Amino acid sequence: MLVATAAEDACARNEAFAYLCLPQESLIGLPEEELLAAAILYQIEGPRALRSEADTASFTRPLRDALAGAAGPVTICLDGPGGDAQSLELIQNLICETPDHVRLVLAARAADGLVRLSLLPGVRTFGAAELAFTEDEARAYAGMDGPAAKGMIATTGGWPALCGFMRITARPDTPAATWPETCSYFSEELLGRLPGTSGSVLRNAAMLKTITAECYDYVFKTKDAARDIVDLSQTHGLLIPSSAPDLGMEMHPALRAYLRRRFDIEQGARRSYVLKRIAFWHWRRREFQHAIVAALEARDHRWAQGMSGEIMLDLALRQGEIEALRTWCAEVPRSKLHQLPALRLSYAWTMYFCQKFAEAEDILGAQVKAGSGEPAGVEDGKGWRELVLAIGKATHDEMELSEGLCRDWIREFGDRNEVGKGAALTCLAFIAASDRRFDRHETVLGKAFAANRSARQRYAFGWLAAARIQASLFKGDIPLAFDSLSDARNSPDVAVSRSAFSDKLFGAFEMQALQEANPDFVSEALAGAAFEFGLNYGVTDVFWGVTSSYTTLLCRQGNPERAWALLEQCRAAARERHLLRLDILARLQQAELALRYGDRSDRLALPDESALRFLPNQNRAIQGRIAFLRTMEAFAGGRFGLAERNAKLAAQAAASISDARGEIIAQYCQAVAAHALGSEKTAKRKLIQAEQIARHMRCHSTSRWIRDGLIALHPVAQDLFDAIPQPPLLAARTEIQPAGESKRRRGSLAAGGTRLSVKQIAVLECVSTGMTNKQIASQMLVTEDAVKWHLKKIFGDLDVANRSQAIAAARSRGLL
Repeated sequence: MLVATAAEDACARNEAFAYLCLPQESLIGLPEEELLAAAILYQIEGPRALRSEADTASFTRPLRDALAGAAGPVTICLDGPGGDAQSLELIQNLICETPDHVRLVLAARAADGLVRLSLLPGVRTFGAAELAFTEDEARAYAGMDGPAAKGMIATTGGWPALCGFMRITARPDTPAATWPETCSYFSEELLGRLPGTSGSVLRNAAMLKTITAECYDYVFKTKDAARDIVDLSQTHGLLIPSSAPDLGMEMHPALRAYLRRRFDIEQGARRSYVLKRIAFWHWRRREFQHAIVAALEARDHRWAQGMSGEIMLDLALRQGEIEALRTWCAEVPRSKLHQLPALRLSYAWTMYFCQKFAEAEDILGAQVKAGSGEPAGVEDGKGWRELVLAIGKATHDEMELSEGLCRDWIREFGDRNEVGKGAALTCLAFIAASDRRFDRHETVLGKAFAANRSARQRYAFGWLAAARIQASLFKGDIPLAFDSLSDARNSPDVAVSRSAFSDKLFGAFEMQALQEANPDFVSEALAGAAFEFGLNYGVTDVFWGVTSSYTTLLCRQGNPERAWALLEQCRAAARERHLLRLDILARLQQAELALRYGDRSDRLALPDESALRFLPNQNRAIQGRIAFLRTMEAFAGGRFGLAERNAKLAAQAAASISDARGEIIAQYCQAVAAHALGSEKTAKRKLIQAEQIARHMRCHSTSRWIRDGLIALHPVAQDLFDAIPQPPLLAARTEIQPAGESKRRRGSLAAGGTRLSVKQIAVLECVSTGMTNKQIASQMLVTEDAVKWHLKKIFGDLDVANRSQAIAAARSRGLL
């Protein structure tokens, strides 16, 4: 298809081209090299060129001369060149000895037919991955809209032949492996052309999770699978190297599904036996996840009897298989579950993270009752039950209790249980982030990294990254949050690619960071998936983060009713799970929406601050939020003096917990209050300070949200913003890209990347545009002496002597 398309494109451009679909063997007595050269020369130069060389029957040199003398581009398209040494020699000469305006497009009969040519300079090879359709190509090919093209790619994997079948099959909504067209194609075009034992090896290999010669030989009791597997890969292209390291080969999902159906039909009686041998193969290699999946598929639950608590908790703690454990445990009969301590512990762990706290507690209670003389939780003296309980309390937002239990656990069991110690330290790091104790967070983070690296605790590395990202979001340091997200996704220590739970957790954080940096990057699918994850698995901080971001996004889109419904859903979950802090946070957000969009006649029913019984800085965050809502309520009533006092309280609370977004909101409120009370200089200064923080921390959504909210409350805010519009230099500018895309690493105040203040960063930005000291002073509403003082601090921090050096140094450190 690629070769024919290239020929069609050359024809459409009115270029000289040759297109040959080569037979298996020569049709006349000439050597294949001369036959090939004659056919190409005939299509480019016409029959006259052949007649002039008929006596000598040599066409290779005239072909090279014709290509060298061509006036314009020439495309030579060869479909099916084989392994004939002479023809390959001719093709190699055409690649190496012809001018750049000559292009060759080749497709060999076998996957390895052009290996020699692929090593030449300037040659580009296309495999199955490159030839698969993308969504854009599927849309153009089938004339579909975006969602339909996405569905085609999801169903077919982009395999062009399957995309074609999907257009004509009677039931395109069914799996691709069941279409009659697909079945016929796989049976006749693929299996029917495989020589010798390759067909049976391919059918059997579909049963394997990991396709390697060693695994195949063990499961099917053979000795020479390596030869067929290499042939299926290199000659026929039906197996490709797995995307995961050291995991052998894999095949297209549709082909695998088709072959597994055939195996069930043709060898159904052996299915359970084969699956059990697969399970045992992975068990011997300590690949417990694959072993359990195969055993469950074989309907054999005896695997659970050999599972020690260490193995099951390893799956949960070190490999992060929360969703997989939930599925596995659901497949196990209840009678088996209660007979096996390891399964009970793993199921309790899973239920904690699935926000089914009561069920988890019941299971742990049953574990205690099942014990004999010694505490049932201390299996082999490693304290698994106590660890599950300690971390489980944190998932239920009982942070203070969890912190004490984790410290006690480390003192008692830490030296005997390396994996558990890493998990307990990770939990402490997340608790410190949740309580905004950022210095403590960094200290515990270092200890946890050391413990988890020693134990190869991949799941804990994911939660350590989550704790760091959560801390950045609490600080309002969005560039640092994106940096931490990128580091986590690219780290070999974090099992993102292998753990669906970790991948979705980072997706929830990414949605929050994107919504703050630029809401236009947040798709409905991303927001919905993040909320669903938070609802099903998220601890309070994660669930509330995605709920708050999603609510703000919906209001920005003009849909406050749906935002209110989302908050009601969050509150319902909080009440069901007895998560008081989550319920309070949702109530406060509802109070803000009521002020913005609802009836303001009644006094807000805010939580009683004396009843807050959370960690100290969690309480301060809620108190700052309450002060902000009282500020908004005062604005709505035109009580600007009261608004100013409450805004100061909100600013103090935000500063005490290093909350940049809280500071931005409080500064805006103070600016509007000062403007309403006639203090224009204070209003301008506060407004500019808020914009500087928002610009440096990339808190663009917060800046826009509070501006719109203040305008909705009282016209005096619009008067201020009209009188003092956002300066062009300080206008919101989004440079953040979604995680995974190219980005620049920016120095972070909160992370200790620089000692410069937000105001000094703003001075640097002014300097980089060529402003004089006088212009900077006017822009920032300070004196020229203040600008000089800031410049002295900037030069000292960057270790430079003048403005030009300062700009260069700041850019190299990512400060500009």
